[in-house]
Amino acid sequence: MEIASKVINMATFTSQVNFNLKHKAMVCEPLLLELKAINEFVHFEEEPDMPGPYRKHIFDARIQQQVLVNVRRHLQKHQGEETTDSILVECGDFIG
Repeated sequence: MEIASKVINMATFTSQVNFNLKHKAMVCEPLLLELKAINEFVHFEEEPDMPGPYRKHIFDARIQQQVLVNVRRHLQKHQGEETTDSILVECGDFIG
């Protein structure tokens, strides 16, 4: 994570994440993996009283809107899947 944070351009990263969430109908395991990756950046170097350096970029890019669209799609068609509980936990920061 340390290395990735030094070489990733956040504008490019957030643009690619938004594109992936918008144009690839992610459900089940692919959606869960994408949410886990996004959350790694959201919580990177986060302190109890101070958000991490990437949280603002991710929320300013409005990634949470695409996350919720994909979570709704997952719940409509795959609610009984074993990944559903994990997906709901991972999207917790985006349902604020």
